[in-house]
Amino acid sequence: MSYTLDSNILLRSIEEDHPQHDETLEVINKLIGRGAEIFLLPQSLYEFWVVATRPKKDNGLELSAAEAEAILAKFESVFPIKYDTQAIYKEWRRTVTQNAVLGKNSHDARLAAAVVAHGITCLVTFNKDHFKRFTTLTALLPSDV
Repeated sequence: MSYTLDSNILLRSIEEDHPQHDETLEVINKLIGRGAEIFLLPQSLYEFWVVATRPKKDNGLELSAAEAEAILAKFESVFPIKYDTQAIYKEWRRTVTQNAVLGKNSHDARLAAAVVAHGITCLVTFNKDHFKRFTTLTALLPSDV
């Protein structure tokens, strides 16, 4: 099986004081221990950057660009990236149309489209409910793995 990690998983993995930090590290280590293929998607990395560098008053981590870059480099050294392709746009367009996705939910639809287009089996996320309408992918909470 192959997996990708949502931005919330990436964020919790570096937030040592967050209540979901230990659970996040557990699921990542469990997957690595199983020899699972774990890929990152550019969208999750973009979303990580947005939250990591956003001010704390706006629910961010307030990291500097240099700090965020160092963390991205670490993620990239551990997990291969599945880059964006034309197939992702086509799958996203099909997904938003078929599921009548509106507004901000289009971001989740794009992540779902990338998972499907790359043939990744599962998305590990703390927002499983955001993906339940997309029947072409399996979204898992860390506790489901």
